[in-house]
Amino acid sequence: MSVKRSPPGSRAGSPFSGESLSGSNTDLPTNDYHKITHRRRKQIDADFVSSSQLTEFKNEIMEFFNNFGNSQRKEFKSLKDEVSQIKGVKDDVTIIREQLESIKISTVKITREHSEMMNDISELKNSLNYHSAEQTTLTTRIDDVVSEIKKVDLLQQNISELQEKYESLRNEYNFMQQRDRAMNIEISQIPEKKNEIVSDYVIAIGKYTGIVISAEDLIYAHRVKSRDSDNKSPKNIVVQLKSILLRDSIISAVLIKTAKSQSEKLKSSHLGIGGEKQSVFGMEHLSTTQKEISTCCSEM
Repeated sequence: MSVKRSPPGSRAGSPFSGESLSGSNTDLPTNDYHKITHRRRKQIDADFVSSSQLTEFKNEIMEFFNNFGNSQRKEFKSLKDEVSQIKGVKDDVTIIREQLESIKISTVKITREHSEMMNDISELKNSLNYHSAEQTTLTTRIDDVVSEIKKVDLLQQNISELQEKYESLRNEYNFMQQRDRAMNIEISQIPEKKNEIVSDYVIAIGKYTGIVISAEDLIYAHRVKSRDSDNKSPKNIVVQLKSILLRDSIISAVLIKTAKSQSEKLKSSHLGIGGEKQSVFGMEHLSTTQKEISTCCSEM
């Protein structure tokens, strides 16, 4: 059995081809192949191939396949790592897409919330403007009220001054009225008669008290209408005398006789009036104000 060299490029990638597994080209150019002088190798008889050479050849073949397997395993591992990296990148891209989608959703939500917040701000602004206008209106009203209060205070001051003047004039008028009545006597509860002469009642009171009273001592004597329209009592008689002294003497004498005995109390019979005896009262002719004061004092 002879060992012969395989022709160039006969088996691609085989250990006998011109291209080694490492990538180097061991084949001679085909174009110049006819120029190469081939030297015939010494043919070895198959009988002379020893077992050691076969073992060595077998070892070389096994080493080649081992190296080739290791190389393929390394390349496969490298490819596997690259695929793993590509898958990792793909996962990262998926995560990024999810994050972008989440960001997009968040952006839409933020935009919507921003729009709602702007609406709220707009409503708040409108509310503030409304309250500001209301406050301005309220301030104006308060100013108007303050102005009116000042006017009221001024009016109250004027009213107080007028009241003081009124009280002063009233007191003055009351004093003048009472001064004009200083010589008057007011007689009440004398029954009324037709064609009566009221001055005769005064002269009769003088006889009752022991004081001489003539017609010349009387300035006037007449009945006066009561202010109370529902009053059914006889109209009072007002008499004006010539002097205060005479008036005081008559009133004092009537009070003294009344104080002595109830039987001596002045009655209508003392005045020459027939019929049922009625008590007659003689007093100072008081003004309206003085009468009110006297009534209040008697009720206390």
